[in-house]
Amino acid sequence: MPPVKSSKRPTRKEQAAATRRKIVAAATALFADRGYQATTMSDIARAAGVAVQTVHFVFHTKAALLNEAFETAVLGELGPPPQQPWFRALAHEPDGRKLLASLAENVAPIAERAAPLSRVIRAAPDEDAAAVWERQEYLRRDGYQHMIALLAADGRLRPDLDVKHATDILMFILGPDSHQILVSDYGWTTEQWKWWATNTLAQQLLATTQEVSRARPRKPS
Repeated sequence: MPPVKSSKRPTRKEQAAATRRKIVAAATALFADRGYQATTMSDIARAAGVAVQTVHFVFHTKAALLNEAFETAVLGELGPPPQQPWFRALAHEPDGRKLLASLAENVAPIAERAAPLSRVIRAAPDEDAAAVWERQEYLRRDGYQHMIALLAADGRLRPDLDVKHATDILMFILGPDSHQILVSDYGWTTEQWKWWATNTLAQQLLATTQEVSRARPRKPS
C-alpha cells in the first residue's frame, strides 16, 4: 500500500523562511559571480524566482542582503562558533597545540564558505559593503581574542607577544583570504591548509616548554 502523503501545507512563517533562504542563496551566487556593485536587486529577484518587491520588502537594502548572505556563509546551519560545543570545549583543553588544531579543523569549513564573498566585499568600493566587512571582522576578532586569552592565562602564549598582536596573527592565518589563496588559487587540499595553519600557529603563538614552566606559578611546598 503506497504511503499516505501529508496534506499539511506550510505555514505562512515557513513560507516566508523558505522565500528568505531562496533570496539569500540567489544573492550569494550572484555576488560571488558578478561582484557586489554589478548585482542588482532585480537580478537577485529573477534568480530567486520572486518579485523584486519581495526582495525589497524582506531585506530593504542590498547591503542588508549582503550582510545576511555573508553571515549565512560564515555560520552555516550550526550558528555562531561561540555557541557550538567544539568552541566551548577549547576552554578546557590544556594542550595549546591541540587547541590550535581544533580551531583550524573547525574554521576550515567556515573559511571555505566565506572566502568567495569576503573577496567580493573587500573589493566593493562601497561604504555599506565596508560596514558589513567591519562588523563581521569585529565578531571574528572577539571570538579569536577569547582563544588567545585562554593561552595567555596560564603562560602558554609566547612571552614576547601581547594579546592584540597574537590575535592579529590568529586572524590572518585562519582568515578566509589565506584559505582562498592556498586552496582555491594554489590548489592545496583542505587537509594541507589545516596542517599548515596548525603548525604555523604553533610556531608563532605558543611558548616553549621552559617558558610555560617559568610562567606558571609553583605550588607551595
